[in-house]
Amino acid sequence: MRQLLNTECVVPDWLTDIVLGYGEPDSAHYSKMNNVVPTLDFNDTFLSFEHLKESFPGYHIEAKADEEKMIPPFQLTFKDLIRGGEAVGEKVIEVTPLVRDARTPYPVFPNKNKVKFTPAQIEAIKAGMQPGLTMVVGPPGTGKTDVAVQIIANIYHNWPQQRTLIVTHSNQALNQLFEKIIDLDVDERHLLRMGHGEEALETEKDFSRYGRVNHVLKERLRLLSEVERLQKAMNVIGDVSYTCENAGHFFRFTVS
Repeated sequence: MRQLLNTECVVPDWLTDIVLGYGEPDSAHYSKMNNVVPTLDFNDTFLSFEHLKESFPGYHIEAKADEEKMIPPFQLTFKDLIRGGEAVGEKVIEVTPLVRDARTPYPVFPNKNKVKFTPAQIEAIKAGMQPGLTMVVGPPGTGKTDVAVQIIANIYHNWPQQRTLIVTHSNQALNQLFEKIIDLDVDERHLLRMGHGEEALETEKDFSRYGRVNHVLKERLRLLSEVERLQKAMNVIGDVSYTCENAGHFFRFTVS
């Protein structure tokens, strides 16, 4: 109990006023926030540079590279969201193509978004990536689930050290979100499905708590087998792939 009392409250200040009905209804919109983020990585939200330009009809687009190099993923800087600068109110977007660092010499083909979002959906994705409250409302079949999944994936790539909690009104809704998240470039070791209904997931992998533990143990064995291959290639004597601790010593004193 004492630890709970000493824990810093992580609930944002604006949430209490919104729930209780105090203040302006739009006070939690990202445009009213002091901690708005002007530069964001939109990852695979846009299918092409033309799609990006079509998504912001009221903005002037400034490309930071030659036309032939403007290939997704893109990093966008919204000049009108820069606080305390001369560019406030200027409807200009600086677009920079991003080049992901290759961590392997082999070609990698990550799962990517295939939905061509409309300008309204892009605005919802942009708002969902910002601090504040975002409410997406629409009739069935208008892409609300796809928008929510893209927001989650973009938050995952922009703030990889943070955790995202997804709460839904039903197990079916959560499973729909989860199945779509799996199809994007999100590392499966960072996914955990809590609560009832996890057995209804239409996937071959187990994302429950026990399934995640088994996944970590399986990944451990795979990595230790790679250590064994490296040991044989270097003609090193000893059982360096027996435990993770042995593998760590092998890397520290032999490889590096």
